Amino acid sequence: MTPVFYAFHNRAGRLLRAVSQTLVEGFPSLARTLITRAIPLDGLAPYRVPESSALYAQLLAKSRAGEIAWIYYPSRRDRVETVFSLHDGVYCVEKLVHKRCRRLLPAKFRQRVLPREPLLQGTPLADRFQQWVAKDDWQAVGDGLEAFLRALLTAFPETRNGLLPAYALDAVPRNCMIDAAGRYRFFDLEYDLIGGVPLSYLLYSTIKADIVSHLPKCEREARLSALYAEGCRRLGLTPALKRDRTTARQLKAFTTRSPARLLTNLFRAFLPVKAWRQKLMWWDTAIRLRPAPATTKEDPCAS
Repeated sequence: MTPVFYAFHNRAGRLLRAVSQTLVEGFPSLARTLITRAIPLDGLAPYRVPESSALYAQLLAKSRAGEIAWIYYPSRRDRVETVFSLHDGVYCVEKLVHKRCRRLLPAKFRQRVLPREPLLQGTPLADRFQQWVAKDDWQAVGDGLEAFLRALLTAFPETRNGLLPAYALDAVPRNCMIDAAGRYRFFDLEYDLIGGVPLSYLLYSTIKADIVSHLPKCEREARLSALYAEGCRRLGLTPALKRDRTTARQLKAFTTRSPARLLTNLFRAFLPVKAWRQKLMWWDTAIRLRPAPATTKEDPCAS
């Protein structure tokens, strides 16, 4: 049977995702996560990669090594790729760094290469926080936040003098699964912070990305400040909100092409032609949705 692949691009035509029919049939829940829930798995026909294309030849060669899905990051400074594969019936994931961007100033962050390892099974911790926020249960949010941050000290025994190891920079709920035994299992820890990670930074990052992001924008800052102060009190940490916020901004500048994005936004404000604006949006991370092909209905009265 001829292998089938589906590719998903942004509005500028940059490749964001590619999945094989093997993944769609064998692990549909992962396929839905990698693509987008806006595209049903029975509506992938508009995204099928033509067998005559160069992309098909590339994906075919990779699939022979067991690879079944790929994620690309056009907005990243470093050229990074996440690869999902199937080996002896086990679904695995790895992160490759094909090229590192040369930076003019010394950086305190580093993009890590993540070796191939089996996909974790369990309950995403971020889902629990989202459910508590949806229910407006801020007591549960506070208790869950404290339990998570205390568990970090056990999950990373290398912690010294209040600093977690450098590779714990991304140890936040969106990168955490709770396994059958109730243990926190982390994945996709792709960045290092040279010198170690303050626990207060992970408190700030967790609140910003996994809690207040589910609130209306007008409510986020006040709630973030309150949860941060309460978390520091519970854990006996010295508040350093300004420092932690600066670290988060520096990490974003290290990972994404923010100057190019700013320039693109300025161009979009003045260029009158819609097509030109779309071509400039090479950094866009949203999949461009395509209409399903029209189906022709047979006329029952036709002779």
